[in-house]
Amino acid sequence: MSRSLTRSVVDSGSVDSRLDVSLDVLANSYRRAALSRLVEADDDVAFDRLVDQVIDAVDDQAVETPTTDRTWVATRLYHVHLPKLADAGVLAHDDWESFKATDRGEAAIGLLEGVEPQR
Repeated sequence: MSRSLTRSVVDSGSVDSRLDVSLDVLANSYRRAALSRLVEADDDVAFDRLVDQVIDAVDDQAVETPTTDRTWVATRLYHVHLPKLADAGVLAHDDWESFKATDRGEAAIGLLEGVEPQR
Protein backbone atom coordinates (compact mmCIF):
# COMPACT_ATOMS: atom_id res chain seq x y z
CA MET A 1 0.00 0.00 0.00
CA SER A 2 1.44 3.33 -0.92
CA ARG A 3 1.11 6.12 1.55
CA SER A 4 1.13 9.78 0.82
CA LEU A 5 2.04 11.87 3.78
CA THR A 6 1.36 15.57 3.61
CA ARG A 7 4.48 17.53 4.37
CA SER A 8 4.23 20.66 6.41
CA VAL A 9 6.31 23.38 7.91
CA VAL A 10 6.41 21.27 11.04
CA ASP A 11 9.03 19.04 9.43
CA SER A 12 11.67 21.72 9.73
CA GLY A 13 10.20 23.62 12.69
CA SER A 14 11.59 24.05 16.16
CA VAL A 15 10.52 21.98 19.14
CA ASP A 16 8.25 24.84 20.22
CA SER A 17 6.52 25.04 16.83
CA ARG A 18 6.03 21.24 16.75
CA LEU A 19 4.56 21.39 20.26
CA ASP A 20 2.22 24.22 19.23
CA VAL A 21 1.04 22.21 16.22
CA SER A 22 0.53 19.09 18.35
CA LEU A 23 -1.49 21.00 20.94
CA ASP A 24 -3.56 22.66 18.21
CA VAL A 25 -4.30 19.28 16.66
CA LEU A 26 -5.33 17.86 20.04
CA ALA A 27 -7.56 20.83 20.90
CA ASN A 28 -10.57 19.32 19.12
CA SER A 29 -12.41 16.28 20.52
CA TYR A 30 -13.05 14.78 17.06
CA ARG A 31 -9.36 15.03 16.11
CA ARG A 32 -8.30 13.58 19.49
CA ALA A 33 -10.71 10.68 19.04
CA ALA A 34 -9.60 9.99 15.46
CA LEU A 35 -5.89 10.14 16.29
CA SER A 36 -6.33 8.03 19.43
CA ARG A 37 -8.10 5.32 17.43
CA LEU A 38 -5.40 5.37 14.78
CA VAL A 39 -2.65 5.09 17.39
CA GLU A 40 -4.44 2.12 19.00
CA ALA A 41 -4.93 0.31 15.67
CA ASP A 42 -2.52 -2.37 14.55
CA ASP A 43 -3.30 -1.81 10.86
CA ASP A 44 -4.64 0.88 8.58
CA VAL A 45 -8.18 1.96 9.46
CA ALA A 46 -10.76 2.38 6.69
CA PHE A 47 -12.58 5.71 6.63
CA ASP A 48 -16.04 4.26 7.43
CA ARG A 49 -14.68 2.33 10.39
CA LEU A 50 -12.86 5.42 11.67
CA VAL A 51 -16.09 7.45 11.48
CA ASP A 52 -17.88 4.84 13.61
CA GLN A 53 -15.03 4.74 16.13
CA VAL A 54 -14.94 8.54 16.43
CA ILE A 55 -18.71 8.70 16.97
CA ASP A 56 -18.46 6.08 19.73
CA ALA A 57 -15.52 7.83 21.38
CA VAL A 58 -17.01 11.33 21.30
CA ASP A 59 -20.37 10.03 22.50
CA ASP A 60 -18.63 8.43 25.52
CA GLN A 61 -16.67 11.57 26.44
CA ALA A 62 -17.82 14.49 28.54
CA VAL A 63 -17.98 16.88 25.60
CA GLU A 64 -20.33 19.81 25.40
CA THR A 65 -22.88 19.23 22.66
CA PRO A 66 -21.26 16.21 21.00
CA THR A 67 -22.64 15.59 17.55
CA THR A 68 -23.03 11.95 16.67
CA ASP A 69 -24.97 12.39 13.43
CA ARG A 70 -22.97 10.07 11.16
CA THR A 71 -23.23 12.17 7.99
CA TRP A 72 -22.15 15.34 9.82
CA VAL A 73 -19.24 13.59 11.53
CA ALA A 74 -18.09 11.89 8.30
CA THR A 75 -18.20 15.17 6.38
CA ARG A 76 -16.31 17.10 9.07
CA LEU A 77 -13.70 14.36 9.42
CA TYR A 78 -13.12 14.12 5.68
CA HIS A 79 -13.04 17.84 4.88
CA VAL A 80 -11.71 19.41 8.10
CA HIS A 81 -10.19 17.16 10.73
CA LEU A 82 -8.31 14.48 8.75
CA PRO A 83 -6.68 17.07 6.44
CA LYS A 84 -5.60 19.05 9.51
CA LEU A 85 -4.10 15.89 11.04
CA ALA A 86 -2.33 15.11 7.76
CA ASP A 87 -0.98 18.67 7.49
CA ALA A 88 0.42 18.33 11.01
CA GLY A 89 2.17 15.12 9.96
CA VAL A 90 0.42 12.94 12.54
CA LEU A 91 -1.31 10.61 10.11
CA ALA A 92 -0.58 8.91 6.82
CA HIS A 93 -3.29 8.03 4.36
CA ASP A 94 -3.88 5.94 1.28
CA ASP A 95 -5.84 8.15 -1.12
CA TRP A 96 -8.02 9.35 1.79
CA GLU A 97 -9.57 5.87 2.07
CA SER A 98 -7.53 4.36 4.90
CA PHE A 99 -5.43 5.94 7.61
CA LYS A 100 -2.61 5.17 10.03
CA ALA A 101 -0.96 7.22 12.76
CA THR A 102 2.65 8.24 12.22
CA ASP A 103 5.36 8.33 14.87
CA ARG A 104 4.58 12.02 15.29
CA GLY A 105 0.92 11.09 15.89
CA GLU A 106 1.90 8.64 18.60
CA ALA A 107 4.04 11.33 20.22
CA ALA A 108 1.17 13.85 20.05
CA ILE A 109 -1.23 11.42 21.76
CA GLY A 110 1.47 10.82 24.37
CA LEU A 111 1.03 14.45 25.42
CA LEU A 112 -2.42 13.50 26.73
CA GLU A 113 -1.14 10.92 29.19
CA GLY A 114 -2.00 11.98 32.68
CA VAL A 115 -4.46 14.58 31.49
CA GLU A 116 -8.02 13.79 32.53
CA PRO A 117 -11.02 15.73 31.26
CA GLN A 118 -12.78 17.96 33.77
CA ARG A 119 -16.29 16.72 34.54
